Amino acid sequence: MRSQGVGVFETMRVRRGAIPLLSRHLARLVRSLSALSLPTADRDLDAFVVPFSEMDEAVLRLAVRDGRAVVTVGGAQDHRPRLL
Repeated sequence: MRSQGVGVFETMRVRRGAIPLLSRHLARLVRSLSALSLPTADRDLDAFVVPFSEMDEAVLRLAVRDGRAVVTVGGAQDHRPRLL
């Protein structure tokens, strides 16, 4: 059985070709990794998301696990804010 490991993720919205508050999102991700004593990614984290920042509307999920980062992209309509 393969272990999934421990990781951290941050979800960001791309709006009109920009990622609002990108630096805050990335700083929070790094703080979370540090708080859990997990390694950060091999490259600068913004290098993973900046290529997607020119999209008109999207939702990015940047996950870091075992020092490896992965970005998944979804449509903005799939991730409308919800009040719980």
